[in-house]
Amino acid sequence: MLIQRTLTAICLIAMLMAAIFYMDIVYFQGLFGVLFLIGAYEWFRLILNVQPQAKVTAYLFAFLFSSLMLASFVVAPQVYIQPVLILTSLFWLTMLIWVVRYPCGQACLQQYPVLLAVIGLWMLLPCWFCLNYLKLYQSSLVGNLGQQLIAVVFLITISADTGAYFAGKTWGKHLLIRNVSPKKTWEGFAGGLALTLVLVTGFWMQLGLPIVQGVLMIAVTAVASVFGDLVESMFKRQANMKDSGSVLPGHGGVLDRIDSLLAALPIFTLLVILQGI
Repeated sequence: MLIQRTLTAICLIAMLMAAIFYMDIVYFQGLFGVLFLIGAYEWFRLILNVQPQAKVTAYLFAFLFSSLMLASFVVAPQVYIQPVLILTSLFWLTMLIWVVRYPCGQACLQQYPVLLAVIGLWMLLPCWFCLNYLKLYQSSLVGNLGQQLIAVVFLITISADTGAYFAGKTWGKHLLIRNVSPKKTWEGFAGGLALTLVLVTGFWMQLGLPIVQGVLMIAVTAVASVFGDLVESMFKRQANMKDSGSVLPGHGGVLDRIDSLLAALPIFTLLVILQGI
């Protein structure tokens, strides 16, 4: 299982980095668009797992997601990105409170499954918008920097996840959120944050950007990536699902791989805009 998981991870990282640095915007959107559509389908299944009678809600989610995704090809992200990111930050803050208080409030998901549709839209779409926005981003400091900034976020999520896994396995004793994830520990969280700061700060320094701002942005984004992972784990627990899907050997579904990114990328993009990078 570990070998299969490692091989899948290597292939994914190679494919994503090639897409980020070498694909033009059309092919880039095509590749990531497919991944996000698969992720949306996995959320569609999650809705039905939580409430099998909520077929209308599940199809409404699918329709709205597809429509808004198509609209993003027509309307430039610069038009709407800032208000979307502010609302998305409030959304993730709400999700953080929900995770900490879990299992309080879970009964309302079965009673009002439309909440799951709204949550799915807010988890997936802002991340998709940010990918499109950053791909063509022009830095006020060093010019064309979008590809490197996307790579920074991917490196943050990968480093945080890898560091947390090995630190948690070696020293983990104190559970992070007991009711949501019985394997994530504070020691793993600290190890993931430490590895992220060391590795990603080194990459950041090569970009010619302010170091202090960079370290703060990397740390905040790393923390956000952990919450993204926890939020998806919470909803999978509610749906009684071990994995969101099985499309990635050894890793589960697409949502299982991009859960950290769903929170990290919008938060990072908002920080880029606020810091004027």
